[in-house]
Amino acid sequence: MDYPFSNWTAFYAAMSESLQSEFYAEKYPNYANAIAELGSDVDYNIVNGFLEKGLDAQEGLDGLINTVIDGSRYAKEACTSIHKMVLLLMEHNALPDIDKLFRLRYEPVWSNFEDEVQFSVSRGILLKAIDQKIPIDLSSINSMYWEDIEHESIDYHTAVKMSIKYEKEQC
Repeated sequence: MDYPFSNWTAFYAAMSESLQSEFYAEKYPNYANAIAELGSDVDYNIVNGFLEKGLDAQEGLDGLINTVIDGSRYAKEACTSIHKMVLLLMEHNALPDIDKLFRLRYEPVWSNFEDEVQFSVSRGILLKAIDQKIPIDLSSINSMYWEDIEHESIDYHTAVKMSIKYEKEQC
C-alpha cells in the first residue's frame, strides 16, 4: 500500500524502505513524491495524522523504533524528522523500550562487531530524542567512534555502548 497510508504497518513499511534503499520510489511512488514536495515533514505529518485519528501511540513508537533500527543506512539523513516523531509519540504517552536500543543483534564475538555497530547510528539518533524526555545516564561510558575502539582491552558490550554514545552525540 502506498501513500496516503491508513495504518502504522503500511507507513513503516514504506519508511523502512526509504531508510534502506535509494530506490524506494519504485515501490512507493506516491510516498516518494510527497517527500519530494514536502521534505521530511511528510513523516511527521503522517504520524500526527494517525494520532489525531486515534491510532495507538505506543504501537506507533514501537514501530518507529523498529523501523529506524532496521533502516540504519539512511537514518542519519532523517535525524531531525525522527527526533520530532519520537517526541510527538512520547507526548501522547508512548514509552520507549530503552533495553531494545542496547540489545545485541548478533552473537557478542569480535568478528561480529562491525556488523553490530552498523546499528549504532540509528540507536544513537533514537537515544538522543528519548533522552529529551527520559534522561538516560551514559556518563560512565566513554564515547568513541567504532573503528577507534581497541577491542583487545575492552568488554564487547561496553564497546557497543561506546559506539552508540558516540553516534548519539553526532546527530
